[in-house]
Amino acid sequence: MTREGYKKHKLVIDWFYMQESTTCVLIKDKESNRWLRTNCPTFSENDDYLINDEYVELRKAIYEGKTVECVALNTGNWIPINLSGTDVVFNDPNMKFTRSVAAYRVKPEIKYPVFKRDNAMVVKFINDHTMVPVFVFNISALRKCFGHHIDIKKDILNRERYGDINHTRWEDVLYDEETDLWDGQPVWCIDKDFEALRSLKFYDAKNKCTFS
Repeated sequence: MTREGYKKHKLVIDWFYMQESTTCVLIKDKESNRWLRTNCPTFSENDDYLINDEYVELRKAIYEGKTVECVALNTGNWIPINLSGTDVVFNDPNMKFTRSVAAYRVKPEIKYPVFKRDNAMVVKFINDHTMVPVFVFNISALRKCFGHHIDIKKDILNRERYGDINHTRWEDVLYDEETDLWDGQPVWCIDKDFEALRSLKFYDAKNKCTFS
């Protein structure tokens, strides 16, 4: 190991030699583009190594240039770790993580529109911070949030509003891009034997059918 190799891999070396028992680090196999386990690293300056701990999947993501997020303690939002206010070098995949694994995630790649729901309504996100309410199922909860005199149809439904898609209040709602219908959406159905008869059903986005 050279001085340059030590400087490049210091964080991995320190972790490796602090382990109480024999352990492995990951080395990048550049021919197969895979991470391999090794318990006898040479720490050559020409190789890339990762600490092989419970955060290893996050480390791989940082190495690949992906954004890793953590849950903000004060808001519950997912925020990039380089905005968390500490002085850690966040582009180093062998950085020290200060919270549990569950507090971090790799930022998902989102294709819009995305449908979400909370305890009052279903909304359509058209980007990270803009939503359009499309269905209200709990008017009481909505009025507590926006006021008792608000006109739901005029002031809420199909109106663009601010909303953080990363907030923990939102639950995923399946969306069928082909039919442009979200899971549970009320739809009018025409009976094939009675063209003048319509019935209100709900759309099943997973099975691409309706249910009553």
